[in-house]
Amino acid sequence: TVARAALRPSDLFVQALRDDSNLEMDWLWLYTQVSSTAERRYCLDRALAIQPNMAEGLYNRGVALADLRRFELAVESYDRALILQPEMMAAIVNRAVALAAMQRYDDAVAGYDRAIAMQPSNVWALFHRGLAHRTAKSFSGAKFRLLEVEPHMLTSSAMGKTQRAVSELFSQSIAEA
Repeated sequence: TVARAALRPSDLFVQALRDDSNLEMDWLWLYTQVSSTAERRYCLDRALAIQPNMAEGLYNRGVALADLRRFELAVESYDRALILQPEMMAAIVNRAVALAAMQRYDDAVAGYDRAIAMQPSNVWALFHRGLAHRTAKSFSGAKFRLLEVEPHMLTSSAMGKTQRAVSELFSQSIAEA
């Protein structure tokens, strides 16, 4: 038998499938060891099948779903976690992030407001609330699509242009505020 620490995550995952543990803690531990988003989601789903009322598992499942860009399902997982632990700050903020990703900016702002009411100095919530509010205000009623750019795919000359554009955008936003 090879010690768990000596196995690569994919080997761990295969072994876990063979062992078919009925302990949610085994699956939660494995969740922290594997790197594939799909494997992580599977581990959380198994843990939640064993213990469905586990707020931390539901929250982490939401994170895994958001990583897969399954934002509606992520929001559902965060909602279930918040039923069990209504003041789970990470679930409140990540739920708002997922709502913003779905272009539901008013709902996202409401989520950030909830987080800020609980933790007025939560810089993450304050910053993202401002972004969601500004986006909602700038594009109210308009249909638009946000494009995601993979920075590693940009050439160095394009990267410089992108960095200048972002700097200009932020300087305009600050000046207008």
